Amino acid sequence: MLTTWDIISEEFGMMLVFGDYFFIPFTFSIQGHYLLEYEDFSSAIWVLVVIGIYFIGFYIFRTSNSQKNQFKTQPSKPIWGKSPEAVGGKLLVSGFWGYGRHMNYTGDLIMSIAYCLPCGNQIGGYFYTFYLFTLLLQRACRDDTKCSDKYGGLWKDYCERVPYVYVPFGPIDNILTGIGKTLYWVTNGRNQRNEKK
Repeated sequence: MLTTWDIISEEFGMMLVFGDYFFIPFTFSIQGHYLLEYEDFSSAIWVLVVIGIYFIGFYIFRTSNSQKNQFKTQPSKPIWGKSPEAVGGKLLVSGFWGYGRHMNYTGDLIMSIAYCLPCGNQIGGYFYTFYLFTLLLQRACRDDTKCSDKYGGLWKDYCERVPYVYVPFGPIDNILTGIGKTLYWVTNGRNQRNEKK
């Protein structure tokens, strides 16, 4: 986790302090408050389904981050029993990174759904999922823009090799990518207006 983007690139400041000490503790526990009031979560089968969804997300999240870290620290170590492949020797296309450019975000989003599913049909209990989808869909577009600037033509080759962003299924990936681009455009447009002032 110490080599992830959040730890390396985010600056320590008001946003991080506010988020870690106020926003996260109060808003990420909303599901628990709903469960105290609304007991929609009664089926043992449903419990197993939610646990299964969580572990799928956890596996994708941890494995994809571990593969990326392993490639950075031990570039010749096999991933899923094969020598790692990379575009230009820099951009990993083995393991989960051959299926989508932000598979770690996909795992995180799946886990967020599992965290909120016990709330049943209580929409307010899904705040964490809505928040995380908004954050990560926008962040993926921001990351792609930064990588395009950093790697140039190599990034274009990488995107051709790994055309999906979140899931290797076109219709769903296209919807998520479209939402992310819209969110990025809204936030990036505001930042550009502020820079011109």
